[in-house]
Amino acid sequence: MPKQHQSISTAVGRDLMQTSSVNKSILTPVEFLTRSALVYPRKTAVVYGEKRYSYREFFRRIYRLASALRKNGVSKGDKVAFVCPNIPPMLEAHYAVPLIGAALVSINIRLSPGVENGSCIMERASPR
Repeated sequence: MPKQHQSISTAVGRDLMQTSSVNKSILTPVEFLTRSALVYPRKTAVVYGEKRYSYREFFRRIYRLASALRKNGVSKGDKVAFVCPNIPPMLEAHYAVPLIGAALVSINIRLSPGVENGSCIMERASPR
């Protein structure tokens, strides 16, 4: 191909890449999980001690938690406080809460008593 045609095709290709919705996709953590559950349903997603969850199992656990939150009145824009050590349910909350459009307020279980303790965080965050 002549040099001038190469530069034109490169420019056209670049314009198509920038404007085509086919090539543009926002990959959020929730979208990543959904895609992984479809593409790699049996692949290990979470390892905690002897416990292992595939992407399919992890996806289902997250959707169950999101569904339970919705059934308990949590909706888009709400804040959800979660007091939990770093175990699989905390990871699940990091996906389930944004899945329904809410914000996660993750509270460290090792907070020392004092001004910045859990109750102070709860008061300031005013979660559901």
